[in-house]
Amino acid sequence: MHSRLKACCVAISESACGRLSSHIPVKQGDALFLAQEIIRKKRDGQPLSEEEIRFFINGIRDNVVSEGQIAALAMTIYFHDMSMPERVALTMAMRDSGTVLNWKSLNLNGPLVDKHSTGGVGDVTSLMLGPMVAACGGYVPMISGRGLGHTGGTLDKLEAIPGFDIFPDDNAFRKIIMLVWRLSAKPARWPLPISVFTRPAILRQQSILFH
Repeated sequence: MHSRLKACCVAISESACGRLSSHIPVKQGDALFLAQEIIRKKRDGQPLSEEEIRFFINGIRDNVVSEGQIAALAMTIYFHDMSMPERVALTMAMRDSGTVLNWKSLNLNGPLVDKHSTGGVGDVTSLMLGPMVAACGGYVPMISGRGLGHTGGTLDKLEAIPGFDIFPDDNAFRKIIMLVWRLSAKPARWPLPISVFTRPAILRQQSILFH
């Protein structure tokens, strides 16, 4: 390996990069790593860089990281934990793994927040907490799912309300948030790879996040 390269990096030629890009979203100058080396590094108790974490998350999204590798990294994190910089890098990498809607142009006069509960008996936290936050001046563009556990997801519950539209397009979603009501549920038709270490079967679909 070239002495100037980090131990977890791979150098490839420009022509190889072109061939690789037909299988993996990569362009010249991108940092390339090996998933197994990232796992090994964390297994040995070394901190992961922002680039390594982003590479691994994007690899899950692009179907180039296996479920076995996801499980292996999850196990190493369980035993070695993550530093605060690693946690921030993981959060940002998961946020940026899909489409991000920017709300700054709406000039909202309150905080823009979302929540994701761990479920439980009844699983009605979203239905109660959303309106409570809205009543306190917050805006809640909530991402919700369906078919989660024995109680069903938030969307399953909202679909029981006659006339409730759970599939607004992005423009309608913004308008609802800004003008009509401060709570709206939008389905994660592109499930968020945030469940990276718990639900690998849905990780490889595009996501929508809000900031």
